[in-house]
Amino acid sequence: MDIEQQEKSVNNEHVEIAAEKPSTLMRVKERFLNIAGWLILFFQSVPALFIWGGLMTLPFFIYLVVMFFSLGSVEVPLITERGELYFIEALDIFFFGGNRIPEMVVSITGLFILIYSVIFLRLRKPEGLVTTGPYCYTRHPQYLGVIVFTANLTSRCYRETLGDVGWIGSEMTLILWISTIIIYIILALIEEQHLSPKFGSQYQEYKTQVGFIYPFLRTKSRLVEIVSTLVISIFLMFGTVIMAELLYT
Repeated sequence: MDIEQQEKSVNNEHVEIAAEKPSTLMRVKERFLNIAGWLILFFQSVPALFIWGGLMTLPFFIYLVVMFFSLGSVEVPLITERGELYFIEALDIFFFGGNRIPEMVVSITGLFILIYSVIFLRLRKPEGLVTTGPYCYTRHPQYLGVIVFTANLTSRCYRETLGDVGWIGSEMTLILWISTIIIYIILALIEEQHLSPKFGSQYQEYKTQVGFIYPFLRTKSRLVEIVSTLVISIFLMFGTVIMAELLYT
């Protein structure tokens, strides 16, 4: 009886240990839920409230991820032979222009407009329709900030590598950027469809006084707003290319 009791006791201990130790599947599930919960909080809080915050970050995030990973496939001695410190330096040159002041100013200006607009909106949102600060110049300053920043980045890709950034060719570099702009135009139009019935005549008056994405470009035609946003953005990107060519060649 003593031996049987000891065996039962040992078996019970093994069962308890097995019960205490989570399975691999449970650990993976727990990790996934933690990551999912973090992502939900992230997309709800950056940069605007609820669904618009998440939708606004996605195109910008996807654009940066594609450009970043394609950059890693470029055979540049600065990156491939000298280690992480030089890789960070290469990223600084790639995203901000390095020591090229005009390009750095353009990138920082775009990021400043984006971050300032997001913070301003979060602080003033409870008051109702936000029409002050950066929103008195453009109805969607956060999108303007993204376009300015990515226009400079796209121009660098197009000029420094003729658009061939890793596995992305010159045409795909331009198509990726234009697609990002189109997505933001669509998001802006959807957002305005939501705001118009919510604020009524107040929002209609605001639309007639403030430009769509670019400041001072006021028109009642949706088509003109869309086409002009695309055309000005493309001119901005190629204007940055021409400016850099004149300054550094």
